[in-house]
Amino acid sequence: MIVAGLGCRKQCDVVDVLAALDLALQRVGAQRSEVDALFTADFKGHEPALQQLATQLAKPLQSLSLEQLRAQEPHLHSPSAQVRQQVGVSSVSESAALAGARTLSAQPARLPHARSIVGGATCALAMVEETT
Repeated sequence: MIVAGLGCRKQCDVVDVLAALDLALQRVGAQRSEVDALFTADFKGHEPALQQLATQLAKPLQSLSLEQLRAQEPHLHSPSAQVRQQVGVSSVSESAALAGARTLSAQPARLPHARSIVGGATCALAMVEETT
């Protein structure tokens, strides 16, 4: 399972969000069609660019609380003190990817890479190895 965690600056362009997603997917050798779910912070869920991405991918954008995101802090690859000071969590996209994956599966989730950044958008992927 592949879960995308998304973050962006206010008024970010959907082109940047798509590019950040594509860069993250390229790093793991995956395609947009392989993304199972999209997550972000509840304070970012209203951003037009994130909503437009969800529409283009035909997947709902699911929002997570700051508490759910903060629980992922020990597992982040690229925490940012500046981001933490601004929004209360060290990486919106990495935290959202991990927390989102953990809401969908009891299997452990991992970040294969640090978040991808394009313009004002960030995307991190969480991978869950499904056991049979």
